[in-house]
Parts: sequence; C-alpha cells; structure tokens
Amino acid sequence: MRVSDYFVPVGDQIGQTALRQLDGLADIGAKLSRALGRPVSDLWSMQNGYALASKSGLEMISAYLREIGESGADELGSRLRIGVHRGVEVTDGPNSPGPVVGQVFCSALPVAYGRCRRPTGRILRKWCLMQPMRPRY
Repeated sequence: MRVSDYFVPVGDQIGQTALRQLDGLADIGAKLSRALGRPVSDLWSMQNGYALASKSGLEMISAYLREIGESGADELGSRLRIGVHRGVEVTDGPNSPGPVVGQVFCSALPVAYGRCRRPTGRILRKWCLMQPMRPRY
C-alpha cells in the first residue's frame, strides 16, 4: 500500500525530498544533543524516515537514559512526533479510485542493529508503543 505525502509541510516548504524529510525524532534529538553536548549526527542519521543509530550513538543514549531514570526517559519520550494521514486515497492499487485509508507515521531507533542493552531497548520500545496519539506535524 502506498499513500502519498507530497503535500505535507516539511520545514518551510511543502513535500519531502531526499534532503528534507519528516523527522519524528527531531525534538528528542534536540534534547539529547543539548544534554550530551554532541550533534544529532553523532547519534544517528535519518534516511528515508529511518533513524540509523551508530553504535557509539546508542551507547551515549543508553548511558544518558540510565542517568535520567525512568521518569526522565518518559519525559524525553513525550517529545516523539507522529504524523497522521486521514481519508487518503491509496494510489498504488489496480482499482481507481482506490480505497481511502488512515495511516500513522513515526520514527524509531532500530536498536537491534546497534545491539544496545536490553533496558535501553525496552525504554525506546515503550516510547513508540505507548505514546498517546498526538499528531504534531
């Protein structure tokens, strides 16, 4: 299923490009960057909506999460952004007009790739699975 995102505002323009994409972790990244004194690019890179964390980035994030504890991690996780499409026609199907759908987009760190410690993975999963639906795009 393909749902178009051509008309979503991204920064000061409409629509995504290879260099200008939605980033559901922008506010989390800004907070981590300030707290760790490192640019977000030292923690992860965004590619096609995926946050690809470096091993050292996951280690820094993990140490910080241990330092701030569960309530601090919950506050940090409250900064996760999501995007919601409602009433959007699917344009990739054999029938026209296509079905109308709703879809939710969010970003997450693929922690298995970085082999982060189990408590950090648990906290990051909690952010994605338990955040209330608050569209912020």
